[in-house]
Amino acid sequence: MIPLIKDSTEVHIKLGPNILMVDEGSKNQSLTWMPCMNKPNGYRRSMAFFIERPAATASADNSLGKAFTLRSALTMRYLAISRSLQGLRLRATAPKQDEAAVFTTVPLAATSMSNGVGLGDEVGSAAEHLFALRLVHDNKVMRLNTDGHVTMHAVQEADINIRNTRITSSIERLLTREFYEIEVQQPQIGIVLSKDTPLRVVDLASWPVNRPNGPPALTTGRVHVGDILSSVSGQ
Repeated sequence: MIPLIKDSTEVHIKLGPNILMVDEGSKNQSLTWMPCMNKPNGYRRSMAFFIERPAATASADNSLGKAFTLRSALTMRYLAISRSLQGLRLRATAPKQDEAAVFTTVPLAATSMSNGVGLGDEVGSAAEHLFALRLVHDNKVMRLNTDGHVTMHAVQEADINIRNTRITSSIERLLTREFYEIEVQQPQIGIVLSKDTPLRVVDLASWPVNRPNGPPALTTGRVHVGDILSSVSGQ
C-alpha cells in the first residue's frame, strides 16, 4: 500500500511500539525514538514527516511509488545519513532532496513466512501492513539503537521478521483537514502569532519531550507553522 500513498503526505513512522522523531534538543538534528504506546503526552511536531517521491521519478496520479525520501515537519529538512562511531546515523539535516537518503520497503509478510517464523492467521494479517525500511540500492535497513539513535544497518534476510521490533516498521497517515479545533484549559497554548492579519502561527513553543504537560498546541501534533487562527471560543 505504501506506493499508493500520495506524494508529500504527512505521516508518523513507528518501529514496533516506538515512534520516530527528530531530537528537538540536538544541534545536529539527530533522528531518535521513544515509546509511543504508553505515553500520555500526545504527539509532537518533531514526530511528523512528509513522505515524498524523488524528483527524478514520475507518477501520473501523484502516487509515491517504490522509492521515497522523508522530510521532517519540524525542521523541513530531509533525513540524511552521517557516519559516526555508532555507525550510519540518520539526521534531519539535508536542505535539498538530492542530498537525502532514499528508502524503499521490504514487506514483512513474505520474509516472515518464507523464513518459517510460524505466524498465526491474526499475526499474519498484521504482517501484511508491516515492512522494513531499506535504502535503495543498498542492503541496509533502519534499526533502533538502544542508545536512542536510529541507524541504517546491514541485516540478514532471516532477521527481517515481525518479532524484530527494532526493525518492524509501519506508517500512520495523517489526514489533511481544511480546518480543525483544539480545546484547551491552559491560558498559554504555546503558539506565536503574526502581528498582521490574518493571524498566522509563526512559531511553536519548545518543550522537553520527556517533560509532561507540554503546551497544548505542541502536544496535539495538529498545529502547523503557517496555520491561520480563524476564531477563539467561537468568535
